[in-house]
Amino acid sequence: GNSYTLVCRPWANGVILQYLDTSELFPELNVKKLMNLNVSDVNLTSIYKSCEENAPLWSTFHLDEIISLNDTFNISKYTQNIDSTLNKIKINVGTIELLEDEQKRSLLKLSAKDGPLNVDFNSTLEQLNQNLTKQDLNILANKLEEVANITNNDTRRNLKQQANELKEIQKWINLKFLPEIHALKRSVQSLQKSTPQIPSLINLTLSEINETNSFITHQTEEVIKKETKTFILNTMNYFSSYLTWAERSITGEFGRCGPVAWALDSMNTVVCNYLVDSLNAFWFCLAWCTIFLLPSIILAVRLAKFYRRMNVDDVYQDEIMENFELSRQSMFKMPRAEMKK
Repeated sequence: GNSYTLVCRPWANGVILQYLDTSELFPELNVKKLMNLNVSDVNLTSIYKSCEENAPLWSTFHLDEIISLNDTFNISKYTQNIDSTLNKIKINVGTIELLEDEQKRSLLKLSAKDGPLNVDFNSTLEQLNQNLTKQDLNILANKLEEVANITNNDTRRNLKQQANELKEIQKWINLKFLPEIHALKRSVQSLQKSTPQIPSLINLTLSEINETNSFITHQTEEVIKKETKTFILNTMNYFSSYLTWAERSITGEFGRCGPVAWALDSMNTVVCNYLVDSLNAFWFCLAWCTIFLLPSIILAVRLAKFYRRMNVDDVYQDEIMENFELSRQSMFKMPRAEMKK
């Protein structure tokens, strides 16, 4: 009963924690002094209530009154000088020439009307269209063989050799020379079609080269600064996202103390509901037994005077007429009730 009254009931309604917070008997349980916290409303009661809700340590101990995460994780104070620092950077790309003056003059000369590209392709095609091999060398070789047949041995051998060489030449002309002439003709025709476009392409190329040189000279520094700033800002965005996640984890996820409160509640259930309540039932039963025992003793003492001792053997006859004889006992005599005279 005392355990239930002094421990279990105050434990269940939270009075015991309030007592420990206000009492000076247990200074080692003063959380603020123990952890050297200069914050308000931090005691065993508030900690237990926060842990019942599975709150993180940050809100349980009111650490926001000690540490300002907004100032600690404020990345803007580290990045506010980026623009001024980038503007101070001087980038010197030097002089870059994609084409030298001599190369430009060569291209201009090539695109001129009287330049190297001013070629009369028509005359070339006319010459290619002519039959460059009017004679059939096989005919000449046959005639040489006929003459060789009517000459002596040495002349015959030389003439036949010459005839064979003429046949090989004619064979080469038919297999290789004529196809190459046709391929050359097609190449000349293709060149004839593309040559008029070369001067305009050269002028366009020179114009783009001049624009590129101008861009490199005047815009390179600005482009490098802009791309550098973009890269830095993207990097800082990643870093800022990481800091946001870290702050959210520290303030909302780190060190949830719910298991501590749940363990205390489980201990309360085991001690009070299963141990103390069982003992209370035992003592409750014993108390009722005692309550009924005392009147019984008093009543027995009060009724004892109505009993007398048996000095001689008495014979009793019950309802069925059976006699029972009490044996004589030397040490003990059964008292009998008798009227007081």
